[in-house]
Amino acid sequence: MVTLLTGPGVHISLLRWALQEAGYLNRMVSYFPDWEVWDGHGQRVDTFRPYRWLTWARWAVWRRLPRIGSQEHPRAWHFALYNWLTRRRMSLSPVLWAWWGTSLYTMRKARREGRLFLLEAHTCHPKTWNAIATSLYQEYPSKNKANLAILPPNYVTRLKAELKEADKIQVLASFAKCTFIEAGIPEEKLYLLPLGVDTTIFYPEPIQQAEKFIVLYVGRIHPLKGIPYLLESFSYLRLPNAELWLIGSVSREMQPLLNRYVGDSIRYLGAQSDMELRTYYNQASVVVFPTLLDSFGMVILEAMACGKPVIATTHSAAPDIISGNNIGFLMPPFSSEAIAEALEKTYLMRDDLVEMGRAAYQHILSHYTPYAYQQRVVDYIHLLKGAYGLA
Repeated sequence: MVTLLTGPGVHISLLRWALQEAGYLNRMVSYFPDWEVWDGHGQRVDTFRPYRWLTWARWAVWRRLPRIGSQEHPRAWHFALYNWLTRRRMSLSPVLWAWWGTSLYTMRKARREGRLFLLEAHTCHPKTWNAIATSLYQEYPSKNKANLAILPPNYVTRLKAELKEADKIQVLASFAKCTFIEAGIPEEKLYLLPLGVDTTIFYPEPIQQAEKFIVLYVGRIHPLKGIPYLLESFSYLRLPNAELWLIGSVSREMQPLLNRYVGDSIRYLGAQSDMELRTYYNQASVVVFPTLLDSFGMVILEAMACGKPVIATTHSAAPDIISGNNIGFLMPPFSSEAIAEALEKTYLMRDDLVEMGRAAYQHILSHYTPYAYQQRVVDYIHLLKGAYGLA
């Protein structure tokens, strides 16, 4: 019934599994590193062997054409090749579920054939994204293109065209949904479909709690993640017997700032595997997610699945997950003062954090497991069947 067209996103495997387990997956087209078509039983039925080498060649050309690079996404030619192959070589299912930014011409073919097209919006609306990124990156003027913090004009044009062509648009959190509504997308076209976390990978471990108060950040060390605000606030507080641990890859423009702050109480631990992350989550007292712009924030679910309360900004899925439950703390973005206040509050109530973490874990088991996500996908398909008369 459903053909899944993949793209760059962290929850592709979760969505594929949910559709497959529910018996709705007819075909899946892989995006990287190879163009391959898989049936609903996980058997490969088609491939295009030159795909990987053409992708690398196009990337090399893009890097050597700065004028084009300033107007276009570096993966634009990759997306175009993926889109062309899918449109030319695929027979379309009644429902196509595609990643935003990769499938405009396939979408137009689907509309001509009367197919239902669902668009997985894995980020916020580009109008909101570029407004925040442009303002933030005034401090890093030479890094805009290198870090792609600001979405190029041609890419934004295609993103908007895909939004127009789609029958329904899945968003991951209420914050992301609001960015689309504010940009003029009709609310009835949007569907809120929050994610789940693998509780066989992330779970509480019976380890001895550290004597220190450990604040843990997991994610890219990047300006859009609010790292400058976090470093400033933690350094300002000077909490006795407390440490800030940072885990994740470092963007180029953040390296000088990180070098300036890392020391006795602020530690950078590099990038870690999921198994190693679980251990760090379990050692932490509280996890902080100071993002300025996130369509969801899997870190929130991972930390809570490990039995840890989370401090997160409202520019993420945190309001949907935390609000009304004594399992974490919300704060506004763009504020060192708000982060400092939340950190000081949790530092003073350390004895309560363990119980909050237990409640957070139970909340994950009730609402945010892969099976809970699968049920949300099934409910969505049933809703579409009724609305569009699908068999």
